[in-house]
Amino acid sequence: MEKKYRIIDFHTHPFPTNDYNICSHIDNCNMSEQNTITDLKKLGIEKICGSVIKKGTSTSDTDIWQDILDMNNQALELAKRSNGFYIPGFHVHPEYVKESIAEIERMNKLGVKLIGELVPYHHRWSDYSDKRFFEILEAAEHYKMILNFHALGVEETFLQMDEMVKRFKNLTIVGAHPSEGACLKHHRIRFETSDNYYVDLSGGGLFRHGLLRHLIDDYGKEKILFGSDYPTCNPAMFVGGVALDFLITEEEKEYVFYKNAERLLGL
Repeated sequence: MEKKYRIIDFHTHPFPTNDYNICSHIDNCNMSEQNTITDLKKLGIEKICGSVIKKGTSTSDTDIWQDILDMNNQALELAKRSNGFYIPGFHVHPEYVKESIAEIERMNKLGVKLIGELVPYHHRWSDYSDKRFFEILEAAEHYKMILNFHALGVEETFLQMDEMVKRFKNLTIVGAHPSEGACLKHHRIRFETSDNYYVDLSGGGLFRHGLLRHLIDDYGKEKILFGSDYPTCNPAMFVGGVALDFLITEEEKEYVFYKNAERLLGL
């Protein structure tokens, strides 16, 4: 790959220690907070975004919100230490409405505007159409936040996601992991429902040949964000999947790699 691209990775999960590292093969990767920055910069990635995720799941209801706060605070600390490389995302939880809204207000004061990626199965909730979650999203909409959510599931879950996007047309919402079959069908429904819906390419977003070309042709180069899901996935594979895709023009690559994230995040 001869050409050097500017890249903003919209979908990552940085970590201060291995307790927060969700990579399946930690022992084989020589990963740390510092060499994460070094290694990703070698790929041309100039900024990363996303939430901190703690390994495992809370064991009791009383632990969940404390875990949420811990992950959010870790994200803020990592962002501070990264000297602008990491743009933090934070978590909310439908069982803690007042606390989540207070967290949105706190993050707004700190200049943080990204919620997520939210990964409900890590935090013992699942229903994106929960009325309590909608109350939280009303606050997110008021403060002009950006919501990045885990968009994989079964048909019932897809329908809940569709309802969420349809209801919050003024909230910028980014669905992670565009893929094939039913998942792709429901991304289409959301694009048709809301002008403020986007996808990031993490997970299965580049798996099938021609999928990126399909997304751009159907929804526009302005609607697709680069994301790797690092450290779960290999970031080099995702960079190459866009940079070396001969079906995509150079202008389209620039929109996917950084221009769309730059615009949404106000960078």
